[in-house]
Amino acid sequence: MLFPLIEGGSLRDEINRRNLLNDTPPHMQNVDAQPRPMSEYQVLNIFSGILQAVLHMHNCGLAHYDIKPENILLESFHGSTRDDEEIGASSSMYNPILMDFGSAKSLVTQLSNRRVILALTEEASRNSTVTYRAPELFEGGCRHGEAETPVDGKVDVWSCGCLLYSIMYGTSPFEMDFRQDHGTVKIVECTHLGVLGGKIPVPPRNSEVGSRYRKELFDLVQWILKVERAERPSIEEILDKVEEMLGSHSISNTWKKSNEYDGFV
Repeated sequence: MLFPLIEGGSLRDEINRRNLLNDTPPHMQNVDAQPRPMSEYQVLNIFSGILQAVLHMHNCGLAHYDIKPENILLESFHGSTRDDEEIGASSSMYNPILMDFGSAKSLVTQLSNRRVILALTEEASRNSTVTYRAPELFEGGCRHGEAETPVDGKVDVWSCGCLLYSIMYGTSPFEMDFRQDHGTVKIVECTHLGVLGGKIPVPPRNSEVGSRYRKELFDLVQWILKVERAERPSIEEILDKVEEMLGSHSISNTWKKSNEYDGFV
């Protein structure tokens, strides 16, 4: 089988290139090792493309079940956007490509009995990454019965929320925390209890990481990562919200503020 070469590598490669997981105190970082986060416009633009790919899968009756930075390829291109015209410069943008469908399965799984739940959680433990895995795919994450909500595309919604957080800060919210003394990322062990608890680390507001993005972007993450899947938005609802944020006037101001990162690929 012949596939195109995506020279931008994966989203994980891009996160590594941007040093988003650098835990060195800011005053000790040399210029080459300093984190180079994406602008808010770039974050939302990539996320929008990923959501469109996931929506296409769902419309075909399939759920991915293993969405993570390693399974997103980035095709970079140098083009003109509405924001380019405002700032009078061109910028590096990305076309995200969803890959690795080895874990994909039918969009809806009815939870008719406990055997179904055990098979679902066991398969998820083999084929999906724990730090991006939805709570209902862990033991104790859901119940069975005729009145129980089936497991569906909301598993991908959860993974997309974790993915958005990783684009912003470097990794899933369930394998990291922030050092309170200087706000840099601290990697911690991800446990099923941590995922079921659904606590999302908040960066200190007085740190570089904490002032990186507007509160609205962090609120978007929290809106998506609802432990109760019935409370989670759909892919369509998230995509509508992201498109609204991309089209807002305030995004242009954030894009200008973060323009020093545009050429970093």
